[in-house]
Amino acid sequence: MSELLIAVDALAINRRSAGGFTVLQGLLPELVKICDYQFVLYTVSNDIQASLGTLDGRVTYVYPPKWVGSIVTRCFWQQFFFPGLIKDAGCKLLYSATGCPEIFTTIPVVSHQQNLWPFTESQLWWTVKNRAKSFLRRRVAKIALKTSKANIFISDYLRDCANNLFPQTRGKNFTVHNAIPNPKDILSTSIGTEWIDKDFCVAVGSIVIHKNYENLLKAFKIVSEKFPDLYLVIVGNNTSNYGVRVKNLCKEFKMDNKVFFAGSLKLEQIFYLYKRAVFSINVSLLEGFGLPVLESLAMSCPVVCSDIPAYKEIAADSAIYCDSKKPENIAEKAIQLYADEDQREKMAVRGIEQAAKFSWNDSAEKLLAIFNNILRI
Repeated sequence: MSELLIAVDALAINRRSAGGFTVLQGLLPELVKICDYQFVLYTVSNDIQASLGTLDGRVTYVYPPKWVGSIVTRCFWQQFFFPGLIKDAGCKLLYSATGCPEIFTTIPVVSHQQNLWPFTESQLWWTVKNRAKSFLRRRVAKIALKTSKANIFISDYLRDCANNLFPQTRGKNFTVHNAIPNPKDILSTSIGTEWIDKDFCVAVGSIVIHKNYENLLKAFKIVSEKFPDLYLVIVGNNTSNYGVRVKNLCKEFKMDNKVFFAGSLKLEQIFYLYKRAVFSINVSLLEGFGLPVLESLAMSCPVVCSDIPAYKEIAADSAIYCDSKKPENIAEKAIQLYADEDQREKMAVRGIEQAAKFSWNDSAEKLLAIFNNILRI
């Protein structure tokens, strides 16, 4: 077996950082299957080790000192201690799963850019926090893209955004799509609630501003007037200030008995909801990828979703698209799908075919080819 070591920077990744955690869960086991490299994974949280284990001894975990807890101390340790550690360990390449630059390392870096905020233009609906977040992350991303040997993006849309913003990095920017586990490998877990036997549509995603839940509720109010027996189940963390705002709007519309906030669920439970739902609905204003749309397709759950580039890249002609800024249009498309059982059956078949185009095995092969090219293997 090759002794070539690849360092993995997962310092900022844990279960709460859904995107990065999902990617490592999907990619690392597949990488281990198709190459003979050893991986040294550096992380503050033990979430990844608890989920993946050592993958037959191919992944070693290294934890920084306990004082590396806050974002400030983590960045300090990452920049001034981490480069020396991975060099002393004999690592030949650094895979930065969080996409943040290690400025002082002499080892070639592959950055994985999973976040939309550094690469999108300012939006009218952004809060002051959104604008500050985008401003700061864009400066960090610019350094990462320029100093890395290769930059990985989770969609062509996100890669093209980066190419337009930083054209000098265009030649080393690549797409490695996100994916989901094979539904056959997921043992769906039932949820015992009073609404599970009703007709319902499901919306999956944390209740944050860009997920556009206020417009979804406005649209569902219109849908309910036409189809009072249809319910809406919202899955995702709803404890933010925006989550409180959305729940208050639900009360204002007097839809407490029509809309259910299920909170954060395990993937097995979410897949169970997809199987039971009449359709899923995702009306995000902006996304870099969109795992819930892909999950819906894979579970043969018809999809109504925003007419945004990332969703169209994922779903192609397998979804019904709406103007997410117009509640009336969202409602129109939801009503159209709910009223047409024949269309739902056809979409279910197309969805499975479309979802099959995305797999962690294919993504791992693309990522490995980039690693090998840099290592000249």
